[in-house]
Formats: sequence, structure tokens, C-alpha cells
Amino acid sequence: MNNPKKFDKFNGKEMQRKAVLVLLAVLSAILISIFCALWIFNNTTQTTSIVSGDIFPGNGNAIQGHLPKMTKEEIKEQMQREADRSKFSFKINSRPSFENGEAAGTLQIENPNHNIYPFVVKIFLDETGEEIYDSGGILPNHHINTAKLTKILPKGNYNATAYIQVYDPDTNEYAGQSAVALVLTINS
Repeated sequence: MNNPKKFDKFNGKEMQRKAVLVLLAVLSAILISIFCALWIFNNTTQTTSIVSGDIFPGNGNAIQGHLPKMTKEEIKEQMQREADRSKFSFKINSRPSFENGEAAGTLQIENPNHNIYPFVVKIFLDETGEEIYDSGGILPNHHINTAKLTKILPKGNYNATAYIQVYDPDTNEYAGQSAVALVLTINS
């Protein structure tokens, strides 16, 4: 019969040898996979240059610049229209005063004639967040000199914020807003 101790030693060495072989096989497989992936990546990457003919069909007949029969004034008007579409301005009295809580005050809101955007002005008390004025729509080249508040306020000074809500002139959709700090004075 075999010696059990000899069998354990032989079995342990055999197991170590098999483990080393398996480890070498796994490492070889990983290295081969990495090598193959690098080879495929390097051999399939291409640089392609794009020229305008690749983007648009045909050669095209467009010539750079404005139409030939446009006058300098027409070109200037066209450029000014584009510039006007990119800007917006307004005027508002930052310290309007009211004789009393029921009287019209000096709001002096103006949508200048160079604007293309209509807007609405809403005024809110800073302390409570309560809306106390809504101008309704104000078109370019229109103004409101005096107006009453929608809430009667007692005598005093009030910190408020006017929100100028701008609308797209073509779609009438809301386009954004500006805010102005105001101090309202109710005299009596």
C-alpha cells in the first residue's frame, strides 16, 4: 500500500504545477486579447477630411456678400434690424411717489421706439411678495406716465421690485424678464 504522506506531497506538487499552468494559460489569453485589440484598433482608425462638397450636394452658385442692387442705406437698415433684435431697453422711475394710497403715482414707464419687444411691468412688494401693480401690455413707442396701484397702501416708503416681462413680437410668447429695485413713497 502507498504511503499517505508520499501521496500528499506528490498531490501538492502536482496541484501547484497545474495551478501554475492554468495561471500561465490565463495570462497568455489576456496578453493575446490585448495584442489583438490593439492591432484591430490601430488598423481600423482612419482620418477623414471633410470639404464643403461632402456636406452639400452640387457645387452651388452662392456668391459672398449682399445682393448686388442693394443700396448702402438698405444694407444699413438690414444690419440695424438685426442689431435691434438683439437688444432691449426700457425706462421706469425707480422712486415713484403717490399723493396718497388711492392716487395715481409717477411710475413713468416707457417702451422706447427703438425696441421691437412689447413688455408687461408687474410690481411686487419686497416684504410680502404681494403684487401691487400690473401694467398690461406696453408696445414699443408707448408709455405710462402715471397709474394707480392695485392695492391701497398707507403712508410710508416701500421697497418693491418691478419685473419687466418681455414677449416675442412675432409669436407673443414670453421671452424673458429684467428686474428693477424701486422705492415707492406714499405721501399721506
